[in-house]
Amino acid sequence: MTGEQAFNAASALMGEYRPEEENYDLMGFKRSAVQVINVIAAELDGLDCDLKKIDPDSDSHVHAKIASLSDEIPLHELITDALLPLGMCYMFLSEENPVRADFFLKKYLALLEDLRRRYSRTRRHPIKNVYGAL
Repeated sequence: MTGEQAFNAASALMGEYRPEEENYDLMGFKRSAVQVINVIAAELDGLDCDLKKIDPDSDSHVHAKIASLSDEIPLHELITDALLPLGMCYMFLSEENPVRADFFLKKYLALLEDLRRRYSRTRRHPIKNVYGAL
């Protein structure tokens, strides 16, 4: 997915997708989209590594980052298709419409928790009492 496609997905979720308009900008959101994508990508680096089954501490690991909206976002598709647009919606709307932003934040956090629970390499296991009653 490119940065432009991620921006369009977020715009569609916000109900603001109007690519037919010549100056399609969404109140300046498009100008900050690259930075927003890079912030979210940095936040999700650990999950991205878990999904791709790579060691985040290896010398070959490079943090996902884009320079323009035409760049491919080097994140796992579960992140670009679902988490990234939700996070972008939250960040775009947080000042303008906190109630709508909160809706997207709740969806983002619920999906993030679900993906971490299912794909984290440090899975939690229930503790078993092997010594009997204490």
